Amino acid sequence: MKNVTKTNILFTFMVASYLLLIYIVRLIPADVLNINIRLILPELIMLLPAFLYVTVLKPDNLGRINFSFPSLTNVIKIILFTFCVMPFITILNSISSIFVENHAAKTMSYLTSNPLWLNILFIALIPAVCEEYLFRGLLFHGYKKRNPLKAVLMSSLLFGLIHMNVNQFVYAFVMGCILCMLVYITGTVLSSMIAHFIFNGINVVLSYYSENMLKEYEAAGGEEIVLSASDYVIAYGIQITLAVLGLVLAYMLFKSICRDNRGMENIKLIFKKENRSQYDESQGRFFDAYIAVGIILCMIYICFYGL
Repeated sequence: MKNVTKTNILFTFMVASYLLLIYIVRLIPADVLNINIRLILPELIMLLPAFLYVTVLKPDNLGRINFSFPSLTNVIKIILFTFCVMPFITILNSISSIFVENHAAKTMSYLTSNPLWLNILFIALIPAVCEEYLFRGLLFHGYKKRNPLKAVLMSSLLFGLIHMNVNQFVYAFVMGCILCMLVYITGTVLSSMIAHFIFNGINVVLSYYSENMLKEYEAAGGEEIVLSASDYVIAYGIQITLAVLGLVLAYMLFKSICRDNRGMENIKLIFKKENRSQYDESQGRFFDAYIAVGIILCMIYICFYGL
């Protein structure tokens, strides 16, 4: 069986496992299975198809997945790069939240009673390790030999879909592309794990303190805060300005990381049509019946529960 086909099977079994878990969890009372366990189970349950993928299907791309630690200089640049792209991701989240429910913010509001370290563990560290191993490790490398650019887009599309709601799909797809490029230029999945952890960790810290400050304000008898149209214009204006400046700085850092690793010219090659003749078409098709089942299952769930 071809590597891309095996990778498509992996994703569909990940989706099936995830949906089965959701169904089972909904049958269990909340006092028996608290929200912390409900958060961590989806991350862990998707590792079962990954285990079967590695042990049963045995794709020959596994040896190309590198977990070596980046140099200290690159780690610092990756952290700064993540901070720089965060305002742009925040803008995407804010815009999509206008049209659909913000499921992530709703979940975070339930977790303010947890110690901060526990939220960082459950929402930042474990997802960073599990999701990066699955999507930038197994999926991206399963597609990469067939076509690196399409591998970036395909694995990021699937990363967005697995979040099972429209709001997170939008920024997860963009974030997936960014993380894939980090892995491609550094050659190690640990680079995307670091970026993913920083991104989630900062959001956890900001949400934790803002939610608790709001609760303290309301408990002290503070009046409800009502924002005017001009307040929203100013707020979005500041966000957009920060996003633009952040993207400029992020691009400069990206070029610097490229120079330390593969080089910017090697990155540009994946966007050139004439270079695509070197890709291995025998690896299989990106879109086949296997991946169609996984995508359709995601879309059905999103239509009913993720809007």
